[in-house]
Amino acid sequence: MKKLTLLICVLAMLLALTGVVSADAPIRDTIKVSGWLTAEPTVTPIGPNRILIEDMQAEGTVTSSDLFKGADFFIDDEDAIINLRALRGRNWGQITIDTVAGKVDIEFHGQTFDLDEITLSGSVAGQFRVVGGTGDFEGLRGQGRYSGTAAFLFTLTFTGQFHIEE
Repeated sequence: MKKLTLLICVLAMLLALTGVVSADAPIRDTIKVSGWLTAEPTVTPIGPNRILIEDMQAEGTVTSSDLFKGADFFIDDEDAIINLRALRGRNWGQITIDTVAGKVDIEFHGQTFDLDEITLSGSVAGQFRVVGGTGDFEGLRGQGRYSGTAAFLFTLTFTGQFHIEE
């Protein structure tokens, strides 16, 4: 009887452990990147004291992350609308993180604020979501918040929950 009880306890512990490491268990990660603009964007006036900045492109390196440390990243396309009087605006775009294990696409949208009136450098903050992946990151999904600096040289921090959908 003692052996049967011990066997049932061991099986119960194994079942509990398999639930902890399932593919859909969320992983919390903070992704820090640093980069630089690689192409001059298009700037178009769209009304009194407002401009549309299109086709910003950038590249850089993931400097800290449990999932993507050391990977390269690219901003394929970022756009913004800036109110020159208030020195604030909105930004949106997509980042691709490129690793030897696969790629991850992240969409983001948020606010630009505390902008310098000459250089238009300042701060950004908003929300992001993972919209696709390849290789080991196929089925990766996630979402969270980001913040950082907006300038020729910039840093961004993405903090959120990630999981693999099967």
